[in-house]
Amino acid sequence: MNQFKTMLLLTAVLIILSTKSLFAQDMQDKPFEEKGTIEKQFSYVFDKSYTFEIYKSIRIAWFQTLKSHVLDSLKNIRKELRSTQMLVQAKSDQLDSLKSEFQKTNEKLDKITKEKNSFRLMGILMSKIAYNSFLWTIILVLAGGLIIFILLFKRSYTLTSEAQTSLNELKDEFETFRKRSLEREEKMARKHLDELNKYKK
Repeated sequence: MNQFKTMLLLTAVLIILSTKSLFAQDMQDKPFEEKGTIEKQFSYVFDKSYTFEIYKSIRIAWFQTLKSHVLDSLKNIRKELRSTQMLVQAKSDQLDSLKSEFQKTNEKLDKITKEKNSFRLMGILMSKIAYNSFLWTIILVLAGGLIIFILLFKRSYTLTSEAQTSLNELKDEFETFRKRSLEREEKMARKHLDELNKYKK
């Protein structure tokens, strides 16, 4: 019975040792899977490594290769991150520049719109409403002045006409008076001559 147990134990040890050596041989024969993503490489190492209870036995070469690939990936990711940050900064600067240009363009557009909706009068920029109000005020003042001038001219013309008529009447009266005076003088001169002639006789 004791011999049977020993034989059984020996057989079990031989089976374990042969399995271990076969697995070790299998691990040595299989090359590391270098293609694929890091996740696939980790899965490959995990799947192909030797398991003992709760431990995993990984080949040093595989571990170093995996470490190298992970570090390279991190380096590339950092490089891409720096490149992306630089690109983002460049785009941010470009966006700031575009915002500044957009603001300047808006200011120019506002100025042009203001000038379009305005008129320059004696170097002063006026809105269309103010310009129209100013223009209509001038037109009304001029029209009022013209009406007053016409009324004053009419009154003056009437007064001038009346004065002219009065002057003509005075001229006629003066002419009549002059004629009468001449006739009177002539009569008096005749009388005087007649008297002189009588006196001489």
